[in-house]
Amino acid sequence: MKNMADALPMKPEYEYQTVEETADPEKDIHSTAHHNGEDRTKLKHPPMAEALPMQPEYEIQEIPETAHQEKYIQSERKRQRHAEMIQRQKEMRKRKKLERKERIREQGQDAGSEPSLSREEMRKRCEEGMKTGQIICIDCSLEQHMSDKEKGKLAMQVGRLYGSNRRVDNPAHIYLTGVNKGGQLYSELVKKNSGFENYLIEVEEKSHIELFPLERVVYLSPDSNNLLEDVDPGKIYVIGGLVDESVKKKQFQLDLTCKFDN
Repeated sequence: MKNMADALPMKPEYEYQTVEETADPEKDIHSTAHHNGEDRTKLKHPPMAEALPMQPEYEIQEIPETAHQEKYIQSERKRQRHAEMIQRQKEMRKRKKLERKERIREQGQDAGSEPSLSREEMRKRCEEGMKTGQIICIDCSLEQHMSDKEKGKLAMQVGRLYGSNRRVDNPAHIYLTGVNKGGQLYSELVKKNSGFENYLIEVEEKSHIELFPLERVVYLSPDSNNLLEDVDPGKIYVIGGLVDESVKKKQFQLDLTCKFDN
């Protein structure tokens, strides 16, 4: 028997060749290898621009000039309408203020006042009223129940009260009781009313209970069930100096009851 090596056919010898780099990058790159006497495929790399798909081109469209103009015109019209509305509101408030002053003047004439009176004559009437007039007190001891804004409103109401009292035939004798001259309410009275320190009214730090006999005092309240129909010259009528926009009614009534009980 022959040797196994002699029986088997001889395998062909393979030659390995290295791929040399081409000096010119524009030339095709070839890769060859002989396998079973056959030549491998040669690869050719296409250019990058040809391999990638072309991106669609987008056109930037400009907004027509007329669109900007229309938006500007609409904005201007809106601003103009708003300005006209503000102006109408101002004119309406001014007209109402004049009408209110006219009504007050007519009411004063109907009540027997004399608008032609000079300041000296009105002052003489007030001086006479401080001697023989009806006593009316404004209780200013409720300052702690009001905000800063409410104190300013009360100060303006006192000024209007004094102005109305000057114009009537028989001025009342006005007291401001329970006034803290170091407090904010007094500062508002001076600031809101020009010449307040020369007003012909009594400004007292004491309360109405300390100044007058209790049996003569009548404290007026909008919550009372007793309707005031007649004014008694021998009584002293007290009005709470209170702007009740945010006041706690129950707490105020309790404080007032404690004052009278004491």
